[in-house]
Parts: sequence; structure tokens; C-alpha cells
Amino acid sequence: MLNLRPRALVLQIGSNAALRGEDPKSLSAPLQTALAGGEARYVPVLALGPQHAPANLPERHMAVKRVLEAGARRHRARWLARHPGLSVGPDGLHHDDAGHDDLARLVADARLLMLLEKPA
Repeated sequence: MLNLRPRALVLQIGSNAALRGEDPKSLSAPLQTALAGGEARYVPVLALGPQHAPANLPERHMAVKRVLEAGARRHRARWLARHPGLSVGPDGLHHDDAGHDDLARLVADARLLMLLEKPA
């Protein structure tokens, strides 16, 4: 994906791992690989926090969130915590149309800020 020379990289990782009860530390290596790839190419990275969903147990969600947020900070990626106010569909897991619209706006706003910031 980074061979395409993106202007920004948006990572969404961890929601399914939290739902399945996987060890949150198992996300660390793939996250570090993606973050390091963006960093090496001077591509601003936006890391999305795991999705809040009624079907996802809060303790699993928070454990995954802590691993992801720490990884993002180590690589100076912008962190966007998804808030529970994003609308979820009847399955209790996935965003409905309104939730996707709101998430797209949040990502677009964060991406715009990333593109306006000067590299450190």
C-alpha cells in the first residue's frame, strides 16, 4: 500500500480482535510495522481507536485501546479515539449509515489537520 505514495495513512485496527477476545499485545507487531512504514516515508499517520459497540465488552475494548494508543504515541501518529456516540446498527457491532458518515467527517477533519501540520 505504501508503494502508492499516499499523502496520509489511516489505520483502523483492533475492533475485531477485542470482540474475539484476542490478546491485545498481538496487535503490537502489525501496528508497529504499519506505523514505522508511514514514518519512514514521512507520511502522516492517523490511527483510529477501536470501535465502540454494545456487543464488545468494555474491558476488552479498553485493553486494545491502550495498546493501540501507546503504539501511536511511540511513532508520533495522530490518535483519533472513536467515541461511543457514533451510531451503531441493529447487529450491535457495525456502524450504520449515520455512524459511517460521522466517522468519515472525523477522519476528514483529522486528515486535514495532519496535512496542514509541518513535519517534526
